[in-house]
Amino acid sequence: MNKTQWTRILLCVMLVACMLFLCACPGGTPGDTPTDIPPERQGVWRDSIDEYELENDTVYNFGGDSLSISCRDDYVYELYADSTSQEGIDPMVYKRNKRIEDRFNVKVKPVITVCQGTDDQLTHYEEVANAIKTGQMKFDMVSMWAYQSGKIILSGGYLDWRMNANGEYLVPFVGESIANGAEWWPTKMNDPSSVLGCQYVAISDLCLTSYENAFAMVYNYDMVTNEGIASKLGYKDMYDIVDKGEWTLSLMNDIVKDYHHESKTGGVEGKDVTDTFGLLINSATSIDAFIHSFGYNVLNNNGVDMPQLWNVDGNMVTTIEHLRDMCNSTGAWIGMNFTLVQYDQFFTEGHAMFASMPLERLRTSTMHAMEDDYGILPYPKLNAGQKEYITGSADHYNVLSIPLDQIGRTEIIGVVIEALSAETGNTANDEKGRSVKSTFYDTLLKTNSTRLIQDERMIDTIINGRVYDLVTYHHADLLIDQTNISNHLHAFFRVLVNNP
Repeated sequence: MNKTQWTRILLCVMLVACMLFLCACPGGTPGDTPTDIPPERQGVWRDSIDEYELENDTVYNFGGDSLSISCRDDYVYELYADSTSQEGIDPMVYKRNKRIEDRFNVKVKPVITVCQGTDDQLTHYEEVANAIKTGQMKFDMVSMWAYQSGKIILSGGYLDWRMNANGEYLVPFVGESIANGAEWWPTKMNDPSSVLGCQYVAISDLCLTSYENAFAMVYNYDMVTNEGIASKLGYKDMYDIVDKGEWTLSLMNDIVKDYHHESKTGGVEGKDVTDTFGLLINSATSIDAFIHSFGYNVLNNNGVDMPQLWNVDGNMVTTIEHLRDMCNSTGAWIGMNFTLVQYDQFFTEGHAMFASMPLERLRTSTMHAMEDDYGILPYPKLNAGQKEYITGSADHYNVLSIPLDQIGRTEIIGVVIEALSAETGNTANDEKGRSVKSTFYDTLLKTNSTRLIQDERMIDTIINGRVYDLVTYHHADLLIDQTNISNHLHAFFRVLVNNP
């Protein structure tokens, strides 16, 4: 079967899957959700916690009640910190939460699921799904990896963050803030995750993982410099290529496709883990990120209208062929069986010139111990005519959801979550002009994760180019339900890449 036939067959699968997904979406139908904001609700969203008052000017007081948020133990840092921890952003998170708790007489409490490291992909999902199914919940909200959310959405387990079919805000204040353009609500990220005006998962400034899950193309600076890679192509360095807008798929392919050095100390003839390669990739989502970097999504979705399948044409087929050729070239090693630690070690020990990884991996002890210097680049463009560099994300950034059974708790949820989200980026309450967001982004993500001054600028380029795809929220269904063909949407790309 040729590649074009693969394309046609898999598109049919995708079309059926998308229709199943949209029809199963609980909530209203097109036209149920009004687009006009009632006059009495216009302009009411708040810039600071000082503006959270009732109509009679009585400040909200929740009487010591708790807002409980279910989360993984290894991702609790964006939501909660105790007063004793001085690690990373913990002091800023503690101060933020304390201001909100004191203002509203409320407690922010994490309900923590202990997971066995990042490779433990199902424990938190199973705990949340079971609690929703049985109605025995110990939490008001869920902060869960994006790609684990799809099955709960389709089961009708979550409330809509925006409005119900009657145009009523189910979550007070949050719906108003969204409608009026609150800075802490990133429309660019949330619209692609909503369907027909329904928002069952949400990203706010609370979700710091949305920054560190952005994919980058990390490279061994010493290896690239010693090989004279950029100078041979007529450039000053790799950053010169990016700045001139000429970091493209074809150029990257020219650099990596034949770069394969067999080990002199062992291994076998041909490609194996003792060799050195031009390109290292290990996850399916890192392949997906190439598609995003070329300006394509599986679904084009503005959050309001019916999502549309990306229109596949001859140019797309050619693009997939070129990507597949690079991934299957002599100079590429696709280490799908590596653990994250093994993947990092393969790169840091000098076995690859370029490696795809989300920015969070730069903060690991393995990367910090790397003897060679490393540099950071965005993913390549499709061609030089593409206007900007576009960034795909690993699919385990956290999203916020409200279980359906907590409809009676939406007032406290709405007030406290909006306040926490707004306060995450608020610098006015810190004597040094810092916030949780600025500390995380400027200090941990940029300063502490880079070695070369140019890389801080590259991280800005990567973050500013982030895009999101509705299909991302259904990746985990491949793990949860192996028989459900409607959840094989993104696998469309992987099949084409991995099969000649």
